[in-house]
Amino acid sequence: MALPQQLAIAERRLHREQARARVVEKEVLRRRKIKSETSAFMHANNLRLREEAEREARILGESNRSIAVERSRRLEAEEGLFIDDCAVWRANTELRRTNEAEDKNRRRDLRARLKQQEAERLQPFIDAWVRSHDGRSENQALLRGW
Repeated sequence: MALPQQLAIAERRLHREQARARVVEKEVLRRRKIKSETSAFMHANNLRLREEAEREARILGESNRSIAVERSRRLEAEEGLFIDDCAVWRANTELRRTNEAEDKNRRRDLRARLKQQEAERLQPFIDAWVRSHDGRSENQALLRGW
C-alpha cells in the first residue's frame, strides 16, 4: 500500500510543480508583454523625438536661411547706399571743382575789367599830371644840376 500513498504524494508534487510552472509561465508572459509594450512605447517615442528634431532642424535651417537672406539683402542695400553716397559725393565734388574753375575764370575776367576801368578812370589824371610836369623833374637833385 505504500504504492498508492507514494502515488498520491507524487501527484501532489506534480500538481505543485505544474502550479509553479503556470505561475512562472504567467510571470514570463507578463514580463514579455511589458517588455514588448515598453519596446513599442520607446520605438514610438524615438520616432516622435526624431520627427521633432527633424522639424526643429528644418525650422532652424529655414530661420538661418531667412536670416542669411535678410543679412545679404541688408548688406546689398548698405552697399548700394554707400555706392550712391559715393556717386553723389563724386558728383558734388566735380560740381564744386567746375564751379571753382568757372568762379576763378569769372573773377579773373572781372579783375581784368576792373583794372581796365580803373586805368581808364585814372588816365585823364595821369595825362594832366604828365602835361603839367612836361620836361620837369621832381627829383631835387636833378633840378640843382649836379
